[in-house]
This record gives sequence, structure tokens and C-alpha cells, in this order.
Amino acid sequence: RLFASKDRKICLKPSFPRYDHLSPTGSQSSMQSSIKSNKGYILSASLCWIAIPLSLGALDGLSTPSQSMIWWPDMAALDWMDSHRNALLDRFFLAATWAGSLIVLLPLSMVLTAVLLLKGETFDAWLLALGLGGAIFLIQSAKQIFSRPRPALFEPVVTMSESSSFPSGHTAQIAVFSLCLAFIAYRSFSPRLFRWSMGMGILLTSNVGISRIYLQVHYPSDVLAACLLSMLWVMGLRFFLKGLTGPRL
Repeated sequence: RLFASKDRKICLKPSFPRYDHLSPTGSQSSMQSSIKSNKGYILSASLCWIAIPLSLGALDGLSTPSQSMIWWPDMAALDWMDSHRNALLDRFFLAATWAGSLIVLLPLSMVLTAVLLLKGETFDAWLLALGLGGAIFLIQSAKQIFSRPRPALFEPVVTMSESSSFPSGHTAQIAVFSLCLAFIAYRSFSPRLFRWSMGMGILLTSNVGISRIYLQVHYPSDVLAACLLSMLWVMGLRFFLKGLTGPRL
């Protein structure tokens, strides 16, 4: 009825379809939520644009030990480290570099992977096992491809085998191990533990990376490339496993 009685009034309002999801505000909020959920991958891509040119700047000296072909920041860093050598720092960095050794990380990873499988944390077990195993394969492949000689500008603190310098295996291994543990802590425990484990991982990785430069067995560009490769590998592996299993991250 379109007529109202004396006691009742009928108010007819035209109804129109809602297009809130097409409004600028809705689009902005959707974009913001997308950026927030993928901020880790966006950060990784941003760091690539910064770190890749820095690493590639050293490629001119990858296949020759000639001093004239070595990237100048590498020379400056090695020279600075050599000028600040002392017995106390020698002992400290000789001990710190072991944190990135497979002699330490491989048995530890195997034990943690077994514990995760027993607890039913299959995703975390695959992340840790494939993370470290894949990193070893990638690093050794890169060493074979580039075959960069180790630094010979100054006397090394420790004698190394005649293996390739680029990229740094110790740095990559501790970086991958630490990043995998940080993600496992976030999924299985709490964001607070994730921040703590991430901080410890950054500290360990930094110590190992600096130790490789101080010991005169790696160029700084070797360490930088190892950190970049490790981050991209773990983030890509995490994304791949997420697509396969769809767990909460």
C-alpha cells in the first residue's frame, strides 16, 4: 500500500545496490592488508635491489686473484681488519666462526628435525631439513660456477683448503639455520619468541660473517652474497611449502 492512515506514516526510501567494495576507501584498505600480509616478501625484494648491485660490483675480481681486479670495498675492509688484528680478537673470531660450520650445524639440524617430526610438526621439519640441505647445494654450486680465489692480500689467521671463496659457506649456513628457527618459533610458539630468535640469529650471522673477513678467508662481497642468497632461499622455500600444505604462518 502506498497510502498511510492518520495514525501511521509510511516513509518509502529508494533502495540502491551497495558498491562499498568498489569505493576508493575499500580498495585502499584491501591494498594495505595485502601489503601487510606480504611485507616479508616485499622487504626481501627491496633488499635484492640494494644488495645485488653491491655483490655484482665484485664480479670483476671473481676469477682472478689480481689486486687490480679486486673490488675496492673488499680491499678496504680486508686492510682495515688486518690493521686491527690482535691476539684477543684472533681467539674470539676463531671460536665465533665455528657457529657456521657444518660440523656444528648438521648434527644439530638432524636432532631438531627428528624432534619436530616426533611432535607432528611436519612443515617445520621440512623447512629446517630442506632449508639447510638446499643451502649447502646452492652454495657449493655457486662456488663451482664462480671459482673465485680466496683473499691473498694479507696473511690469513687460519689456513683454509683450496676451495672457492664466493660465496661464504659458513655465513650462508648459519643464516639459513637461524632464519628457519625464527620462522619455526613464530609458528609454533609466539611472536615474542620469534623476535628473540631473530635477534639472536642476526647476532650469530653477523659474528660469523665478520669472522670470515677478519680471518682473511673471505671477501666482504662473499659474505654479502651469502646473506642475500640465504634470505631468498628460505623465503622462497617457505612460500613453496606454504603453497603445498597451506599451514598457518
